Amino acid sequence: MDRIKEVYNRKESTKSSSIGENIRTARKRKGLNQKELADKLGRTKNVISNWERGDNQPDVEMIARLCSILDVTPNWLLSWNTEPETIDTIAAHNSGITLTQEEQEKVREFAKFLKSQRKG
Repeated sequence: MDRIKEVYNRKESTKSSSIGENIRTARKRKGLNQKELADKLGRTKNVISNWERGDNQPDVEMIARLCSILDVTPNWLLSWNTEPETIDTIAAHNSGITLTQEEQEKVREFAKFLKSQRKG
């Protein structure tokens, strides 16, 4: 959760692209309408609409839940990645294995480490 807060706080200061646009894109990719997403999050359709329009932003805890439901990473949702990096993409060869949110973050961090080693 601390890593998500760190990324979220950096995103707050840069405002380089819209979290709302990414929520909309991921929601549609999952085949959900605003009400269906709102129901899964225990929020109202208006809350989702406000996020997608950029009138408000989800808090850090809600970002974690959004990522889990929409199967995207916090980095992508907060526009730190340009491609939707799903857990399925990261662990494509581990079908049938369910990872906790903490384990998923460790997989992402390890993947980043491996990628950084290739550049050097």
